[in-house]
Amino acid sequence: MPSLPDGFNLDISGVAGFLGGEASVAASTTAHMIYAQSRPSRLFRALYPGVESNQDPTSLFKYTGSLGPRFSGVHSGTVLQQTGHAARLFLRWCANTPSYTVHSQEIGHRVTIPLTVTVVHLTHIPEWTAPVRQKNRDQRSMLAALPTLTSLATCALCGKLGDWFCFSMILLGIVASGIAAGVLGSGQLLFAHPRPFALAPPGDGLLEGEEELVVLKGAEGMVNAITRGGFSLQFASRPTYNDVGFCSLLLTIQFIAQMLVVPQGTLHGQILFIVSLACSWAYNSYLSTLDRDALQQDILVTAVLKIHDNQLQKCALGTRVSAAVFVLLVLAPARTENLRRVMDNIIPNDTFIWNKWKLDVLDCIERDFSRETQEDFAFRFLAAPADWAGEASALLEVLRGDAVAAAKAYRLYVARQV
Repeated sequence: MPSLPDGFNLDISGVAGFLGGEASVAASTTAHMIYAQSRPSRLFRALYPGVESNQDPTSLFKYTGSLGPRFSGVHSGTVLQQTGHAARLFLRWCANTPSYTVHSQEIGHRVTIPLTVTVVHLTHIPEWTAPVRQKNRDQRSMLAALPTLTSLATCALCGKLGDWFCFSMILLGIVASGIAAGVLGSGQLLFAHPRPFALAPPGDGLLEGEEELVVLKGAEGMVNAITRGGFSLQFASRPTYNDVGFCSLLLTIQFIAQMLVVPQGTLHGQILFIVSLACSWAYNSYLSTLDRDALQQDILVTAVLKIHDNQLQKCALGTRVSAAVFVLLVLAPARTENLRRVMDNIIPNDTFIWNKWKLDVLDCIERDFSRETQEDFAFRFLAAPADWAGEASALLEVLRGDAVAAAKAYRLYVARQV
C-alpha cells in the first residue's frame, strides 16, 4: 500500500457527525428515555441526570398518541368526539384504497365538492389482548445483515493490517449495536380493545373524516377494535427496564471510546472504520424512509382485523348532501333519532329549509325502507308547500335531487356487493 504522511489522521468526530450523527444520538436518547420511565438506581440517575420523559415506550415508538375522527354509533347511540390511533390509521387506509364500487360519473348528477364513502363489513372479532406480528419483517431482517457483514469484513481487514485500535472499535460497535438492537427489539407489540357487553347491539356506525366517510358494519366487538382499540409495546423487564439501562450505558461507552481510540489507529484502519460507519448510516437512512403509518396500517388491517378486499366497497358521491343520504341508507334501518344525529353531524346546517329537507328524507326512509325493499328503494317526496316559491322552493328541489342521486348510488352499491 502507498506510504502515508506521518501524523495524518482523519477527523473521525466530524465524519461521524456527518454520517448520521443525529440518528445515533436519537437512538441513544430513545434508550435513555425508555429507561427514564422505570425506577432506575442512583448510579443511573447520576449518569443520566437530565433524561426525563412522560412518555412510555409505546408513545416513544409512535404506536399511539394520535387522535382519530369522530365516531357515531347508529344502534348503540355511542358518540365519540375523538377516537384513537387505530381509528386514524384505519381511516387513512380506507382513503388510500384506490378501487371504487360506485363512481359519481355513473350517477349523472351535479358535482360540487365530491366526497367518498367507504363501507366496511367487519367479520372478525380480534382477541381482547393479543400479540401481533408484522408482515415482511423477515425481509427487513435480511437487509439488517448487510451493515453487520460489512462491519465484520472491515473488522477482519483491520486485524489483517495489524491495526488493533480500529479493529477493537469496530468490534465494539458490532457488539454494542447488536445488544442494543436485541434488547429494544425484544419488546412485544400487543393490540387490545375493550370487551363489550354480551347483549350489546350491533356496532354499526360512522367514522367522519374531513374528506372521507367510513361506515363500519359489524358486531360491537369488531367495531370497538377500531374505535377504542390500540397498540402497546411491552418489555419483559418493566417497570425497572434494567436491560435498557445497560444498553444506554453501553452505547454511551461505545460513543466515547470510538471518538478517543480510532484516531490512534492507522489511516487505512480509520478509512475502514468510516466504511463500516457509512454502511450503517445508509441502512439507518433506509429505515428512516419507511412510512411508519403504512406499516402500522398493514398490521392493523391484515393481522388484527383480518380484512379482505371483498369486505370493502368504496363509493364516490358528487356532493356532501348525497354522501350524507347514502350513509343513512347504508346504516338503515335504525331509529330515526339516531339517523338524524348522524345526518346533523355530516350536515350541520340548521335553517328552516334544511330542516324541512332532513325531515322529508328521514320520513321516506322510515316509511319505505326495509331490507326487503333496499334493492328498489327510491325517494317519493311529497309536493312542496303551495306557499313556497322562489329561492326556497328551488333549494328544496336541489336538495331532493341530491337525495335521489344518493338512492341511485345505493341501488348500484347493493347490486354490486359480492
